[in-house]
Amino acid sequence: MTSLMQDTIFAFAAIFFAGLLAGTEFTVRFGLRGPLDLLEQSAHIIVRQGLVRTLRIIAPSFYFPALIFGVVSLFTGASGTPFILRILGIVMLVIWLGVTFGGTVPINSAALEWRSEAPPHNFHSLVERWERLAIFRVLASVFAFIFFLISQIIIIAS
Repeated sequence: MTSLMQDTIFAFAAIFFAGLLAGTEFTVRFGLRGPLDLLEQSAHIIVRQGLVRTLRIIAPSFYFPALIFGVVSLFTGASGTPFILRILGIVMLVIWLGVTFGGTVPINSAALEWRSEAPPHNFHSLVERWERLAIFRVLASVFAFIFFLISQIIIIAS
């Protein structure tokens, strides 16, 4: 297998998984927020807990391959602008991880302990904080996808 072919495979794998991550983040933040807000508090908690249980499996299964393939493509890929864009994509994934573990994971972990019949007194402030942090996760994942994609477009076009 040629170096160019290896780079193409790794780059497209990074694009694919970064795109899945970005799509998931976008859908959770912008597709589910409105319907969740319409639910009464106990139903909101039950749905949120189900989402946390599901997404704590799904998000890492997209995140880690995106990061791994992104890093590998640094070593197999072109230099110059594509290399810088791939670095920026990786930086965005690292930011996503920082916001996730520094912000949303503690809220999600706490949410799994909430009782639907007796929500915590700061329920609304925790949900609002999660929503604000989710914006950064969406932006970081979308920009990672964009940077990886543009990097490969530049390579293909040259």
